[in-house]
Amino acid sequence: MGDVALQEGLMLFGVLPDTIFRPLSNSYRHAYAALLSQLHNGLFGLESTRQPERNEVMGELEEWLLAHIENLPDEERPEFRLTASLAYNEMVECGWLCEQREGWTVYVEMDAVVAQLLGALCGLSERRGDTFGGTVVSVVSNLESVTHDATNAQGVAEAARRAREFARYARGVVGNLKNIEQSLLSQASLNGLVKTFFDNFVQTIVINDYRKLTSARNHPYRHRYRVMDLVARISSDAALFRSIAENLMAQGVADNLESAETALAEQLRDICLSMETIEAFRNRMDLTKGNIERRFSNTMRYMDLIDSGRAERFALGLATVARALPDLPFDAEVPVDTTLFEMPSHIGGERLSKPEKPRVEVKRRRFTKPPVDPLRRAFEHAKQAFDRRLLLTPDQFMDYVRMKVDAARAQGRDEVTAADIPPRDIEEFLIFSALRALPIRRVPLPDGYVIEHRDGTVENDWLICRDFALRRDGGSAAVPKAPNLAA
Repeated sequence: MGDVALQEGLMLFGVLPDTIFRPLSNSYRHAYAALLSQLHNGLFGLESTRQPERNEVMGELEEWLLAHIENLPDEERPEFRLTASLAYNEMVECGWLCEQREGWTVYVEMDAVVAQLLGALCGLSERRGDTFGGTVVSVVSNLESVTHDATNAQGVAEAARRAREFARYARGVVGNLKNIEQSLLSQASLNGLVKTFFDNFVQTIVINDYRKLTSARNHPYRHRYRVMDLVARISSDAALFRSIAENLMAQGVADNLESAETALAEQLRDICLSMETIEAFRNRMDLTKGNIERRFSNTMRYMDLIDSGRAERFALGLATVARALPDLPFDAEVPVDTTLFEMPSHIGGERLSKPEKPRVEVKRRRFTKPPVDPLRRAFEHAKQAFDRRLLLTPDQFMDYVRMKVDAARAQGRDEVTAADIPPRDIEEFLIFSALRALPIRRVPLPDGYVIEHRDGTVENDWLICRDFALRRDGGSAAVPKAPNLAA
């Protein structure tokens, strides 16, 4: 994993200039960020299709800087020395802009990778419109279009991309909720508490239809199980799976059929994992959201009670002292009838939101332990035995593969097909299901054994699935075995 992350980092800075982030890390970083955003939405925006000239870019920068300087306080204006010429040269030098000369005219363009980076950075400041229901509808639509027409093969990749992005976004929302919960705990004043709650919690968390998830019966999020069914259908239908892979290869997405099938299997697996992750994060959001609302409600309920009466008692005491001063000598004591500061007692029943109920004396009673029903005990033993049968271990899987292949070789056959090994019990059914789901199911094969998925289907008493063959390594058209997860 470390080598993969290192390679991805090298690829990132292999396509971006090394000094790309220099303007965003100096003392004028806020101005540079605003200038880049201005160019992104203006001369290099969607409404402009022509290539701008250098004087137009300089004019855009100059216009923004003049308006910015006018809005600065008087004491900060002499210290702001950034000019349009300096900003333009810095952007060109760092790789944000590039010049192209045609005759006597200098045009300014933005590299495609840099434009993509700038669009992503500008998108951070925009209000996200992601919704649970919208994500599920998008994924379902893409998968259904692929199942109806295999020429829409790239819809699987789009569905996987959308599901992965929103799963990461949901993780970030959970982090925001935790930060807001800590901010609420650190607020010492009532105004700060209310501001943190409404500004951060109500406005910052922007999954727009989050509240409707548990209140709207026909919310699109109910289709998340449909996503899992579509993924299972594509994975188990050999003809459909192969047709999608062939279309990916024909559309230039993959170089050969093997790489297309591998990519398709990974995309389907990512969709399943993303939907499971989104569901887990939604549960964490429910828990954290309830904690924040409960803390806010409890603090609002008791904050006034903690400080109640102190200011009034203090003012009354000062008034008593002021009235007594003209008639008293300098060193005389002033009697004050009120208590300026109430000393709170230790936490007790009077401090609770609900009155403490009186304790009832516990009386000793003798209970007779009922005998265990033999049928109940037999049922528990049978259930535990069945649960142990469902726990398929890697050793059981590999022993089964060795046994079946070696038995076929003893009979003079080099391979064993799916039709030769119909499941006879639940253990063999689990192993058979894992074999037919390779490479989506990450189960280990013994060293020296390979599996080959073939066209056509096989039917037995348990299921109908795509045909496959097991053999020792060295046969023709062999597909490398799946990675060993037990290692």
